[in-house]
Amino acid sequence: MRTPGTAELLDIWDVGQPLPPARRALLLLSAAYPERDDIASWPLGYINRQLIVLRQRLFGYALVCLADCPACEEVVEIEMPMDALLNANEMADATHRIHSEGCDVRFHLPTAHDLLLETNGTAPGRLLARTIDSASRDGVDVAPAELGEATLAAVEQAIERADPLAHIAFAMSCPACGHEWSTDLHIIDVLWAEIGACVRRVLSEVGRLAQAFGWRESDILAMSSTRRNHYLEWLET
Repeated sequence: MRTPGTAELLDIWDVGQPLPPARRALLLLSAAYPERDDIASWPLGYINRQLIVLRQRLFGYALVCLADCPACEEVVEIEMPMDALLNANEMADATHRIHSEGCDVRFHLPTAHDLLLETNGTAPGRLLARTIDSASRDGVDVAPAELGEATLAAVEQAIERADPLAHIAFAMSCPACGHEWSTDLHIIDVLWAEIGACVRRVLSEVGRLAQAFGWRESDILAMSSTRRNHYLEWLET
């Protein structure tokens, strides 16, 4: 994995602003893995794992999140155990099989490509069915739409076991009222918000230095953050 530089992050943020989260994730990982052309086929959990690693390289290991208590609306703070998440499996096997209700079902873990079809409105609400590659009963093919609820639930549970980082959730507890609940962590949303904050800060610095010295944006961005800070401190004196 390579770490995008400041100027590249500005370009990524500019391109990714109108895009849905799944496409933003692919945009970031394409910059981190420019030699790979198969990122859209990675399981969602592996994509989340790589986004966590990328976030650590860009912004460090600590991740503190805030959530409103559903019971009393108190703001609750939690430090996410990111290192523990990275202990999960790296790249799970792509293809799996189960036997349920007399059916042999072959399925793959949901990928970014599957999710993009979902968000693009191509047969929305069918993400789980889209992961089913084949199903048969007594040698006769069975369409995914004909599978029973118990079989679909078994497929969903098998996916959760095989790819735990596809859906990240944490237990929360309110110190004010004692209410307990679960909250989801969408790592791409967190990372994109942090990149946005970084971009706005850098653009503010670029604007000040360009106005003060007449320098071009590309020249300012080519400076290290330490050098930019020295010039900014000089402007304050």
